[in-house]
Amino acid sequence: MYRSGRRFEDFVVDGEPLRTILLRSERGGLAADLIPVLVWDWPIDRNVDTLLGRREPELGDGRVSLYVCPECGDLGCGAVTAVIERDGDSVRWRDLAYQNNYEPLDDELRLRDVGPFSFDRNEYEAMLEGARRRWVSDGARYRSIAEPARWRSRFRLPSLRRRR
Repeated sequence: MYRSGRRFEDFVVDGEPLRTILLRSERGGLAADLIPVLVWDWPIDRNVDTLLGRREPELGDGRVSLYVCPECGDLGCGAVTAVIERDGDSVRWRDLAYQNNYEPLDDELRLRDVGPFSFDRNEYEAMLEGARRRWVSDGARYRSIAEPARWRSRFRLPSLRRRR
């Protein structure tokens, strides 16, 4: 199987990469070949704006992609998605699931043992805007490096702390 090298920023929740949390889950194998949507090799404005609620999600049901295919980012290949809610000073990711863009969400593909995650809205927005700034200022340097075939290189975003 061909795999392109990718550099990405992984979501970190309470000091732990969300990918690690996903892989430990009952249906973790569904996310094993996916990467976070904040990929240095692709323009990230669309994904940052969607995560911030400033752009409509690509999925018709309003769910937002968190992890996608590392080759193309196409939702047809499958993605880990979530419902993102904003309420006052908090942002909540809930109802994580594995889905694609050509079939209705299959109830059997919900990741019931992952989340929900609730974050301070200011910290959340600062983390995403910081990723955007790093992509603009440092991204060209990373995009110009010849990547190895292994795509799991990652930069860690500042850790989001769950609100209790």
